[in-house]
Amino acid sequence: MNKSFEKIILKSTHSRELYEIEEVQDLWGGYGKILRYGLIGSDIKNVVVKNVCLPKRSVQSKCVDNSFQRKLKSYKVEMAFYENWSSKCGNECRVPGWYAFEWQNDEFLLVFEDLDTAGFKKRRQSIAWNEMQLCLKWLAYFHATFMGEKPEKLWAQGTYWHLDTRPDELRALKDTVLKGAARAIDRKLGNCTFKTFVYQIKACTGKECFLGILKGITIL
Repeated sequence: MNKSFEKIILKSTHSRELYEIEEVQDLWGGYGKILRYGLIGSDIKNVVVKNVCLPKRSVQSKCVDNSFQRKLKSYKVEMAFYENWSSKCGNECRVPGWYAFEWQNDEFLLVFEDLDTAGFKKRRQSIAWNEMQLCLKWLAYFHATFMGEKPEKLWAQGTYWHLDTRPDELRALKDTVLKGAARAIDRKLGNCTFKTFVYQIKACTGKECFLGILKGITIL
């Protein structure tokens, strides 16, 4: 992490010093890391830091790659959600608090509350039905909170799975029947009546994953 980012973490958490506790996980596609830092001289014990480092070759090629563009925008959208929308989420659909965001050249910094110290230490490999119901309850409250909202500074349409973000995949699709119907299906989904925000948790390969990316609008 660059020294400028370290200063931002210290200032935003009113800390004197910080130290790395552990690497939580790598980000998708080699775009950086999520790390847990301890703080000295602050009322805040720990923070979780998402340090995004965009590949140099993509930046130098003017970001023409579709996959790169999606990832780049997703981090901007993530910051916009927490900064402009997350305060609407109550205890029924709790999301991590945030302390600082910064974007410098080809690096992003996102500093979040550590949910471990907030009392959410357990990681489930499997869950019982009553626990599944709690997950569905969280989703229901989240969807209800943002029902009918306009996704300002977010994705105009939710999740990766709409056609405008997948031209390469559509061209490569071998199922000719599905390929021929894709545009009509996409229009049908886009014209639905009840729309809300979705909060997408990216697949994890490390010890934990709680940082989500708000993808915009989806159907209920």
